[in-house]
Amino acid sequence: MDGTKIKSGPHFTAADLGPFSQLDQYQYKHPALPRETDGKLFLNKLLGLTSSEISLNKLPPRTSMPFYHTHRLNEEIYIFLKGEGEFQIDGAEVLSCKQLASKAPPMTSKPLSESSRSLLKFAPCPKSLGPIPT
Repeated sequence: MDGTKIKSGPHFTAADLGPFSQLDQYQYKHPALPRETDGKLFLNKLLGLTSSEISLNKLPPRTSMPFYHTHRLNEEIYIFLKGEGEFQIDGAEVLSCKQLASKAPPMTSKPLSESSRSLLKFAPCPKSLGPIPT
């Protein structure tokens, strides 16, 4: 996490991640996928979160997440920051656009695709219904 500035005190931790346009400097390797994903940053370890999980993501134009997924214990909130795309929750299509917030309860399937010519930027925020395993 080169360039990330962390500031903390007795009751806070703050991270300066730089401009969203530079999110590509962060990569994530999902154990079930053959390659790393550029533009994905989990904040839970960085900020020392104990009961929620937040990531920042960008999805290049005309691409999609490579899998459908569900969470057994997490209620997931997606906050779309920029771009347009298609978001489905259990087969119901929700149009995503800048500043749309959407909630998906545990055990719902959530595929996401970017269908415009612009970059989709979003922050899913799963809230655990119990402690996050470490």
